[in-house]
Amino acid sequence: MDDIGNIIYILFILVSILGGVWQNISKQKKEKQERKVAYEPVFQDDELEQLQTVKSEKDQEAAEKLKSMESAAQKASNERRLKRRNLLEEKEHLEREASLAAEMNAEDFDPKKAVIYSEILNPPYL
Repeated sequence: MDDIGNIIYILFILVSILGGVWQNISKQKKEKQERKVAYEPVFQDDELEQLQTVKSEKDQEAAEKLKSMESAAQKASNERRLKRRNLLEEKEHLEREASLAAEMNAEDFDPKKAVIYSEILNPPYL
């Protein structure tokens, strides 16, 4: 016979191979059981209907909130547009007034008439 060390070595390899096969078989059984558990429904029909109604209510609330936010954004946009338009109109008005004042000739101004009109409009005794 060969050396006893070789026989022990072969037995050790056979035991380790059998142990690996055994672990693999038990691992596959556990995975099958986990798959069966994973496919079982988590909720009952009543609970599922309740969750669907809650979800639809929350969807409706979210849609309403989105509509209100969109309307608020539209209002803000309109207000900014109006402010911008008012500022432009005011600027144009000031420019027109400045141009009218510039068009007035110094020759048309009479200081004597200005003092008389000033005293008529603002009398000192009232």
